[in-house]
Amino acid sequence: MARAAALALLVAVLETDVRADEAAGLAALLGTDRACEAAMKLADLGPAAKEAVPQLAHALESSDGELRWRAAWALSRIGPDAVPAAPALAETFGAELGMTQAAARIALIRIGRGATGALIKAMASAPERYVHGKTNRATQPDYLELLLDADPDPEAAVPAVLKLLSNEAARDEAFAVLARMGPRAAAAGPPLAARFRGLGEKESAEAHGLLDTMVALGEPGVAILAELAQASLTDDRRGNVIGALARIPGPGVASAKPCLEATAIRTELAGALRHIAKAGPHAAELVPLLEPRIARWEAPPKSAAALLALGEPGVQALERLLFKADARLRTELAKQLCEEEWEYSKSDPDGRVSCPLVEAHRAVVVPWLLKLGLPKDPADAKKEILRSLARIRLTGADARAAATLAGLQLKSDSTPVAVEACGLAGSLGPAAASLAGRLKSLVKGSDHDAAVVAAAALCEIGKGGPKESDLLGWAIARAIEKDDAPRVRDLTEWLPRAGPPPPARCLEISKILLPRVKPIRSVGVDEWFESNAAARTLAYLLPGLPASERGPVLAALRDESRPASLTVWSLARAGMIESVAELLSPVGDLTDVALEGIAAAPRSPWSALVAHLTHASPEVRRFAARGLLLLDPAKAGEQACLLGLGDDETCRFDAELVAVYRKLDPSPAPALRKGLESGNATTRHRSAVMLGALGSRDAIPVIREAMEQRNLFTRKLALEVLDALLAE
Repeated sequence: MARAAALALLVAVLETDVRADEAAGLAALLGTDRACEAAMKLADLGPAAKEAVPQLAHALESSDGELRWRAAWALSRIGPDAVPAAPALAETFGAELGMTQAAARIALIRIGRGATGALIKAMASAPERYVHGKTNRATQPDYLELLLDADPDPEAAVPAVLKLLSNEAARDEAFAVLARMGPRAAAAGPPLAARFRGLGEKESAEAHGLLDTMVALGEPGVAILAELAQASLTDDRRGNVIGALARIPGPGVASAKPCLEATAIRTELAGALRHIAKAGPHAAELVPLLEPRIARWEAPPKSAAALLALGEPGVQALERLLFKADARLRTELAKQLCEEEWEYSKSDPDGRVSCPLVEAHRAVVVPWLLKLGLPKDPADAKKEILRSLARIRLTGADARAAATLAGLQLKSDSTPVAVEACGLAGSLGPAAASLAGRLKSLVKGSDHDAAVVAAAALCEIGKGGPKESDLLGWAIARAIEKDDAPRVRDLTEWLPRAGPPPPARCLEISKILLPRVKPIRSVGVDEWFESNAAARTLAYLLPGLPASERGPVLAALRDESRPASLTVWSLARAGMIESVAELLSPVGDLTDVALEGIAAAPRSPWSALVAHLTHASPEVRRFAARGLLLLDPAKAGEQACLLGLGDDETCRFDAELVAVYRKLDPSPAPALRKGLESGNATTRHRSAVMLGALGSRDAIPVIREAMEQRNLFTRKLALEVLDALLAE
């Protein structure tokens, strides 16, 4: 046994010596015409090539761009032993763009803490911010993002990062670096507190960033925040500090309790609730202190969010408060249950708001709201309750109960309540089909607000049926005849949901509106607004017009001086991909606007997008690829790979695709493996890079091929994916 171990050790030593000798020989080639080949072989040796670090660092100064990125890549594979090259790498990261910068970034991250000093020195002389057309090198925010991943030495990094808080462009990144270090950045606490005390009333964003960073310090931040809570601050700021204390488990919550007990001003409680809403069940012991104060001051903002965040005790307290006799308290809490400004909220495809806190407690929140909609509360209370219900995606028994509630409130004498009942009916879709008769009568009624929301509700319930779209078209035509511009605008917004009215109705409206669409440069302010409103309506009607009548409308919409984003978004939402393509070709910067339209489209334009993957315009091809990714990431990747598009916009698209693929379940790997066998080099390389991003090591040989491609974007992405695979 001992002999076997000794023999294994001897073999390892001999192999190390051999690899070291090989590294020395390759290092000698870095000054020859075989330098690029030598650098890649040194990269394959990994840490065994550490003796070549000086020569590789010198190669970073070469005039040959191919050698520079290969030298940086080799240093990244050597890892922490490449620390002598850190100054050269930090300078290279700052001065280079593209492939070399990407390789230098990886190398500095792999070196780790040993690169801290070099990064800080280079960061000090870097531009403070990016200026379009003037900045062609890494900025201070870029260096901070690199520090974020490089696990910097706190003793050296903290003072340097604190200095950059005065640079507004780098402030968020500076906060992120300090927060990532956590308790190891405890030395930053006093300077952060001092900066907080010196902020003006309008500098709220920085104030919350400072508090979030002090919370991230953990226990070392408790004493600093506790002292800050006793300082001379505005009521709101002092409340923010108390709430921040409550976010730190254990001693933080203990320190927050006496501060909350002493709270005697509504503004101070509101400030505390803002941060308590980011806490968790660890602060549940604060519920007995919060409940009476929330009741006394009629639910300051974030009351519902804070109580839900505190776990079951908070949920129980919120239920007690909701069903108190005080209608004003009930109204405010019902409003807060689904308010759009909640942090960490996100919009679903239909534009409704989904708050994770509400979703986590929907089993109690939905029955609360349904029950609250029935009492004889003031109209304001019912209005807020109906609005909150409309923001939650209801199904099954909950949807049926909500439809019953909406039907009762549609008969309300209060127009605001009836309007919110229409909104709730629309949010329920087909589950509210029984309410269609009442909604149609409201569309034809005299009340503008009720007509708009009722038309919208019918569109949701009918899912674009001809009766609903014709009714909507009729309402638009009558509003145009009456010169009711607000009503035309609001009704138009629902055309994509209903689908265009019948051709005859579209033609009727277009003939009225077309003369109102005038060249922007030739009109005054009032006509400018009228012209744009007419253009928006025509863009929505375009799909419903007979093909022979579309020419004049498209010509009017292509006016170069008109805000093209409005037209492109409208056309994309309406599924008019061919028309979008015509407008995108000369104006490529509208791609993002067009994608927003695709995301809001009621019907998937998948087939039309696939057809445009082979369009002559690169902007249109990129738009089509990104639109497919937006609609179905897994299916989009397979489609794009099989087509084998190899232009720059497709390679940029690949980077987005990789980011999405890493989150997909189930993995799209089986479909991508087909691409490895393709005779098309671009398809093979793209498939390999995506498979590598999903962790498939068997794609490494083809990824290495991709690193030698001429296309910069493919090479850079292949480099980053290969680094992640080799680091596993």
